[in-house]
Amino acid sequence: MREREHDVATHMPNRFDADLAAALQRRNVKLFNSLLSRHARFGEVERVQKAFDALCALRPPLKPNEYTYGILLNAYVRLADYSAGERCRQILSEMQGSGVPVSAVVYTTVIKGRVNALDRPSGEPSERRPSERSCPPLPASMRLGE
Repeated sequence: MREREHDVATHMPNRFDADLAAALQRRNVKLFNSLLSRHARFGEVERVQKAFDALCALRPPLKPNEYTYGILLNAYVRLADYSAGERCRQILSEMQGSGVPVSAVVYTTVIKGRVNALDRPSGEPSERRPSERSCPPLPASMRLGE
């Protein structure tokens, strides 16, 4: 079933455009989340980012919620590209700047994804020290003993 869903989602570029247009017209965050999730599941980060950018560009604004940002983060952490860590850092900063709560679930998504990325070949030098890796810092409220 999942393979068929992927075929429908990826081999019908007009379907993505139509779904994005419907989400824009209806101005519903849940529709955007569904669209983002469908394409994030199959690693289609460009489409996920395009839909997210369209959501953020709506006027009057329709704000992404924690779930929306979580889907976006999940799409990026699945990439084998080491530079995805920097994009995750930017997304976390956007979340905090827009007042969307950054929960333990969000941080766990980023940490797990970045750990998994270290296990995959990515073209980055393997001699990078842990302190040089692109992992967002935990807020003081989430650190043990603080």
